[in-house]
Amino acid sequence: MWPSLEADLTATSDMIFGAQYNLDFAPFVTRCVELLNRTPEERRVSMRLVLDSKNFHAPSCARQPEAVRSLYQAGAFIRTVKPKGRGGFACLHAKMWIFDRKVMYTGSANTTHGAFQS
Repeated sequence: MWPSLEADLTATSDMIFGAQYNLDFAPFVTRCVELLNRTPEERRVSMRLVLDSKNFHAPSCARQPEAVRSLYQAGAFIRTVKPKGRGGFACLHAKMWIFDRKVMYTGSANTTHGAFQS
């Protein structure tokens, strides 16, 4: 999946939308930061990201805080949500990425090292 996702991410010229529970896959984060840090002449990309509130404050991935910090410092607009549900198990389970309002990836895989490498 990573080669396809990487190709669509690299081709992005305007906007990245995302919703994730975990996010720590370094090649993906690095590429997003590069797109966010382009000069205006290079057509800087904007990013809107929604993360699960509980996992944001107590991440299950050790590398997630640094990944999210890198995206935030590069200019990503980040929100957290706690989905409504019964009991303590409500979480952002469905994940997605949308590039330039044209290409969408959706499913249950997080953008993590474990999802792409293990």
